[in-house]
Amino acid sequence: MTIFSALVLVFHLAVIPALPVTGSTNISQFIAQLGNRKIRAGLILTLLLVTSHFVAFTFVRPLLISVSGFETQWISAILFAYGVAGITSNFLAGITAARYTIFTLIVIATGLVLTPLLFITTGQSVTGGGGVLIFWGLAYGGLSVGLMTWMIKAAPRAVEISAALYVGVFNTGIALGSWTGGQVADMLALTDTLWLACGLATAALLLAVAAGLNRGDR
Repeated sequence: MTIFSALVLVFHLAVIPALPVTGSTNISQFIAQLGNRKIRAGLILTLLLVTSHFVAFTFVRPLLISVSGFETQWISAILFAYGVAGITSNFLAGITAARYTIFTLIVIATGLVLTPLLFITTGQSVTGGGGVLIFWGLAYGGLSVGLMTWMIKAAPRAVEISAALYVGVFNTGIALGSWTGGQVADMLALTDTLWLACGLATAALLLAVAAGLNRGDR
């Protein structure tokens, strides 16, 4: 892994062009962007959707083993299939998000609402659990490009600032989701992480639909 990472670093240094700095930023510019209603909505969507995903996905291995009955030797293979589905979704979202940003996010949020429900209702077998996991990859894979497109459109003249806010909230969502999922799994039951994930994704879906209605976006 160390050697591979070093090769990736060398490759990046060789092929990525230098990006000229056109100006500096300060804290007041970040505060000003937080006054942008579209930025705020995008950050809330990011927090809800990322937290929703990681509340449950942090425990995907024990879910696959204890709920779906997977043997441990098959976990890597099904997670690889999940990754392929995610890459496919990422490309598809990249095609649609530029023109139909809110519609893309509504589809993603809908997928993240359905995923835990499907796991609870149909994931009690290897076939069902595997199918739901691939669907999960398709649902989540386009999230980053969809949300980043929202942020760019929300602040086209302050892309660096909006991107920094987005990345910060995205990483907060990862940490919050993992921690919250751990608390739920410890105090309640492993499958209750799925219910919480569904609830958070539902809140995000309602916000995305409301944003679409207010903006008349497609």
